[in-house]
Amino acid sequence: MALPEEFHGPHPGTRRVNCETLSWHQTNGRVDRIRITAHTCECLATIFELCHAGGLGFVRKTVRREDQAVVRESDWLNIPSAHGLFLRILLGEAR
Repeated sequence: MALPEEFHGPHPGTRRVNCETLSWHQTNGRVDRIRITAHTCECLATIFELCHAGGLGFVRKTVRREDQAVVRESDWLNIPSAHGLFLRILLGEAR
């Protein structure tokens, strides 16, 4: 089944040779509301979302499996650094 066009986003680039390995942490519920400002394509099993909350930014990674979804977060950063991290993920420079 094809997804409606509004669900499609960019696909993360192929992991590069010197790809930065990120630390992914369990979600901790530190804020009530999170704004998703960008996301990768929903057609893939792994989705990355650029999130803003409480004046900070982070990337949320969701790995969907048949029986569950595993959600992890990057370090919380200032907004420009979080945008840079999301871009590096899109370019295959970080995972």
